[in-house]
Amino acid sequence: MGSRVILNRSRSEGISILHPFHKHPANDCPAGRHGKFVVCLSLLCLLFIYSSKALAQGVEISASNPEHTIRQLLQKTCFDCHNDDLAEGRLNLEQLSWKLDDQRLRQRWIQAYDRIAAGEMPPDQNDLTQADREILLKALSQSLQTADAAEIALQGRGPLRRLTRDEYEQNLRDVLLLPHLDIRDLLPQDREQHHCNKVSDVLDMSRIQLDAYLDAADQALRQAVASGIQPRKQEHQRLPATRMFLTAGTFGGREAMFYAKDSQMVPLSGGDLARMRKENKHDPEMELAIFRSASWPYYGYPDVFTAREPGAYHVRFSARAVRQLRDFSLRPAWNSIAMNFRARKRSGADVSGDVRATGETFDIQPQGGVYETTIHLKQNETFEYSLLGLPVPRAINPPNAPLYYDFPPMPDGGHPGVAFRWLEITGPLDSASWPPASHQRLFGTLPIRVAEKGTLPVEVISAQPEQDAKQLLRRFIRQVEREPTSEAVIKIYDQLVTDELQAGTPLAEALLTSYTAFLCSGQFLYLPEPRADSPRRQYAVASRLSHFLGNTRPDAELNQLAEQGRLLDGQVLNQQTHRLLSADSAE
Repeated sequence: MGSRVILNRSRSEGISILHPFHKHPANDCPAGRHGKFVVCLSLLCLLFIYSSKALAQGVEISASNPEHTIRQLLQKTCFDCHNDDLAEGRLNLEQLSWKLDDQRLRQRWIQAYDRIAAGEMPPDQNDLTQADREILLKALSQSLQTADAAEIALQGRGPLRRLTRDEYEQNLRDVLLLPHLDIRDLLPQDREQHHCNKVSDVLDMSRIQLDAYLDAADQALRQAVASGIQPRKQEHQRLPATRMFLTAGTFGGREAMFYAKDSQMVPLSGGDLARMRKENKHDPEMELAIFRSASWPYYGYPDVFTAREPGAYHVRFSARAVRQLRDFSLRPAWNSIAMNFRARKRSGADVSGDVRATGETFDIQPQGGVYETTIHLKQNETFEYSLLGLPVPRAINPPNAPLYYDFPPMPDGGHPGVAFRWLEITGPLDSASWPPASHQRLFGTLPIRVAEKGTLPVEVISAQPEQDAKQLLRRFIRQVEREPTSEAVIKIYDQLVTDELQAGTPLAEALLTSYTAFLCSGQFLYLPEPRADSPRRQYAVASRLSHFLGNTRPDAELNQLAEQGRLLDGQVLNQQTHRLLSADSAE
């Protein structure tokens, strides 16, 4: 008689198997020991198939209650480590609430989902079968998505949020007509969530942050004011090659930089260079050849130039792309060499303070040519030559010997670099029309004179300062507001100006006080939520779209569509999205 298998379904255990041989001794089995092994193996296979089907059927039955499904699977695989006693990783899954409408709790479940999906949990892959993992992830995913959608339906997709420091800088550039304004680093760095710094939850505001925004707005406004009653006097300098580098050499030795004439190195010492500069006797045929990138330590800036005033400077120079051979001779390069300029302080070989690229990026050609650009410098800054993609000297610190810098071995064909012959710099460059547009944005067409008191270089002239202040304040607010500002709110800023004027503050400085306050108010510093029940939803959508695609405020066309109430039309919104994506600001 063959073996008999009895399958019993149990409410608590699912499926159980009764031993097939409990009525039959081994020698009664026709197949003997071998037959018993085959039957056992078959039964194990059947057990696996039936138990898998039963588990799947059980999950399907409880799919309407995802919490039950999830906790059932977690109890099998996770509760041994994440319970009241252990709570490894400070995670107690036994007590973790299933209130997914609580964003903090939902985030904990999202973290659990991510660890399971990545295969990081449970640590032993055998603790959770692939089928169970898929069931668990599906149940978690559906529950989390449902909770997230419910929150969006209740609170909106884009809650009120503060501008990031990058957005704030770009907004000020646009409203003050200062395209090269640099105030970003005056503001605290924004925190990130999910690798994004535009999430409202982390864009908080503290007293310290507000102080920083007030300082940044004040500095930006002061840069917008005319620097005098007429444009500044320009200075022009022409530097020969032997005035274009601070020293006679740099870190990395002769292979990194040298002077040349007739395409052959001229071994100038520091003393030779000092005499030439003292006597002002420079050979116009000499070239400055650089073969390294601008990493520090580096002396790659002119020995005589410093910006006496902040602003734009025009740079024009002669250069060619070259190759350095082993005998320190120069040959035309096989390819162009990319370079730009970097603004920096005069701080010797090392760098201190703000360092940033400025002006255009050039492709220096082997046949040589004259190149020009406009760079932007702060007061007392200079600029360095930044050759891109070239070698960097490596610091060697041998035991019981001084530190030195080793240049990489010469490749076949020689080291690529750039040879400069001369450089001219002119500036600062002020606007052809005066006062500049940024000044007129603040004070309109009121005449100006040299300031007799206060901290601004000029004062605006007015026979009726309080009346002019009210008009200019309203004009400024209308130009920079995100949505129409009520008269009741404007009167708050009116009072600030009036108080300053009555205290004896000059009109220009009194206006800057109110302008600063408005630029740090909710009307400017925050993006409103585009709620369906808000009468100003159109303006909020315009701001969100513009900041998402262009990192700045809506332009005139977007604002006009918002004012007309047309921006929520699907076709119009699609057209505006494509228009903004094709704009330069989207690059």
